[in-house]
Amino acid sequence: ESSPGRTFCRIFQISGSVFPQCLAIALPAAIECAILQVFFPNGSLSFFEGDDGGILRETQAWSGFSFLVGFLIVFRTSQAYSRFWEGCTASHQMRAEWFDACSSIVSFTKFSKAPELKIRHFKALLVRLTSMLHAAALAELEKGEEENSEDLWAHQYDLIDPESLDSGSLEAIKHAHDRVELIFEWIQQLIVENIETGVLTIPPPLLSRSFQELATGMVQFHNAMKISYIPFPFPYAQTCDALLILHWLVVPFITSQWVTNWIWAAIFTFIQVSVLWSLNLIAIEIENPFGRDANDMDGARMQEEINRHLLLLVNPSTERTPRLSHLYFQKTEEELMRTSSFQTVLKASRRYSVAMDHSSAMLDLDTYQAAPVDRQESPKESIVSEVIEELENVDYQPPDEGDAGDAAGCQDAETVRQHCPSCGSSTMVCRPPASPRMGWTCSKCGQKPPT
Repeated sequence: ESSPGRTFCRIFQISGSVFPQCLAIALPAAIECAILQVFFPNGSLSFFEGDDGGILRETQAWSGFSFLVGFLIVFRTSQAYSRFWEGCTASHQMRAEWFDACSSIVSFTKFSKAPELKIRHFKALLVRLTSMLHAAALAELEKGEEENSEDLWAHQYDLIDPESLDSGSLEAIKHAHDRVELIFEWIQQLIVENIETGVLTIPPPLLSRSFQELATGMVQFHNAMKISYIPFPFPYAQTCDALLILHWLVVPFITSQWVTNWIWAAIFTFIQVSVLWSLNLIAIEIENPFGRDANDMDGARMQEEINRHLLLLVNPSTERTPRLSHLYFQKTEEELMRTSSFQTVLKASRRYSVAMDHSSAMLDLDTYQAAPVDRQESPKESIVSEVIEELENVDYQPPDEGDAGDAAGCQDAETVRQHCPSCGSSTMVCRPPASPRMGWTCSKCGQKPPT
């Protein structure tokens, strides 16, 4: 959020600022203008005098020149801004496409019938190659037109366990000139080879989508390379620089003869020069977002983020697909339609952690309640107590017409819908008023779940 304090801090920030360079250019022009006004006040310069009162009888000539310089500089800045965002957008889309392809391929292995060890080896190699591919792409963007590729910051970015690759592959990467294309080809070969081994048995139309995403990421990489390789047109930049220098030389003489006070003459000169040169320096700073400057794209953070995302794909908690707990089947239709914020989920995650898993949710209530009263409850037992209390206060619903046969013979006893954790089916059973925790048997699988 913006605030007056942050605004002033941003004004005086040195890192990434063009103000120091602009000050070094505009301050000499302002001092020169002040000296001219003091020693040659009010148009007393000899070459400004003429038969008709001076060489600048009207201001249109100078105003036209100033407008032309300002227009060229503003246009250059707008084009540099467009190049900056185009490069950043292409690089982020490149990362998103490659991660999306890797994520899809990892999820396709859930359909595989291959041995678990072979599947894990495939996923481990895939995430390592994808991490290396992204880092190699950032290094290529940073290098641009430069021939020297040894001293690049991207070579210091973290990779996911590159030492686990075989020595032949590491040697090939070391001596390769086109590392991005090499690693990209390796990833495609890895996918094709594991179709034959049975690791990827997903239908071809779905698997081809991953190849399309990999190719789209490569297209975005070359779009970013366009910004890195092709500089801003030299003739345009040369013209802008020449006009700025000409303006810097002339403006002290003009302002000193039009302003009656030397202080205001220096201020007006400083403003004119600083504004134009600031815009020009901004254009030079942002026309290529790939580099080491403070205003360039943060490649180290991008590499760190994709590494974290890739490691998430092979995390055991990610491999486990979420499922509905038994609490879902005990809620009314009105409760199922309720909404709550994500903050509620974060607060309730610890409280309901026991009830989210079948093995921990189906508690032996009688054994727990038989514990000594004078024993102090641990934090975990306190959570269990809250879960038990809520499970006991569940509202029971009358059976549907389709479940009438499952609860036949209950007579005066109340019917209850129970959820079987073994097969996932629901069964209508009797619950006599005197036995609130009566045991029951699933009519589908024959198992007797714990009460």
